[in-house]
Amino acid sequence: LVHCTDEKCTTRIANVLDVSSNTGEYTSAMIGSDGYVTMAYLDATTETLRVLHCDTLDCTFSTKTVAHDAISSGRWPAIIQ
Repeated sequence: LVHCTDEKCTTRIANVLDVSSNTGEYTSAMIGSDGYVTMAYLDATTETLRVLHCDTLDCTFSTKTVAHDAISSGRWPAIIQ
């Protein structure tokens, strides 16, 4: 995730949000009512749907959850506010 700190994004903070191998495919993201990013994505190694919520604006801290662990459940997720 890249958080731009100015309008033209000439200064930015980049964070790797999930260091597990083979994650991040089929990502759906939104900015929630709290102003922080929430995203759903596939963990292709375990074929599970993961949900991540940024706990800070630049997402240096986040909470990750396995939302569903059925085979291929993480493909084509959609997050709607």
